[in-house]
Amino acid sequence: MPDVLTVLHPAAHFSTPEEIPPSRADWRRVREYLAGEWPRPIPNGLIWNGLDDQDRAAIATWRRKALADPYVVVDTEYYPCNAPAVPPLTLLGLYAPGAGCLQIPWLEGQHYVLRDRERDEARQWVQALVLDYAGQWVAHNWPADWPVLQRNLGVEVPWDQLDDTMLMHAVLHCELAHDLGTLTRQYSPYGAHKLLWDQDRYAYNRGDLVATAAAYEAMCA
Repeated sequence: MPDVLTVLHPAAHFSTPEEIPPSRADWRRVREYLAGEWPRPIPNGLIWNGLDDQDRAAIATWRRKALADPYVVVDTEYYPCNAPAVPPLTLLGLYAPGAGCLQIPWLEGQHYVLRDRERDEARQWVQALVLDYAGQWVAHNWPADWPVLQRNLGVEVPWDQLDDTMLMHAVLHCELAHDLGTLTRQYSPYGAHKLLWDQDRYAYNRGDLVATAAAYEAMCA
């Protein structure tokens, strides 16, 4: 099935003026869409499975490249629960511009994807990465991701290394919606990906990662 570029009718903006800036971005993509230049496919990435020597080498290479990058994007997927409980982690996604995506599966249904020893190794690896990394940790809505990381992985990202694309967008465009779908329309070359939630949770998570990265770079420019 071909990709479809959907846009609002201009008359709709009389009742929803907050849609004007993202709609302008939609219309600017018409030429790119017709030329086959948009949307870019969501990139593939590494998935942390049972680690053999080849997996360990690939993850070591990812870590080395990520430590040299100016920022790393974090996105957690989790099962919702009633406050004040912290949601259980289902998937951790990491993205660095020079390293690409790395995903660590955690829960699927009621069962852990990784064995106890593998989860311990993954937890220690993420903790060491946070300690060693000197750049910025970027997420969309850090107040949602931070407690999930802290409770499930024992990770506490330093506050002075946090950047939040939701808050950045709120400062720059207080009159607009600040959800990642809106930021994807405004900034991302990868197109909409939210419908992938029921189809491919890994692709959905990678879509969140690269959309957040695109928004962060655009707002920092």
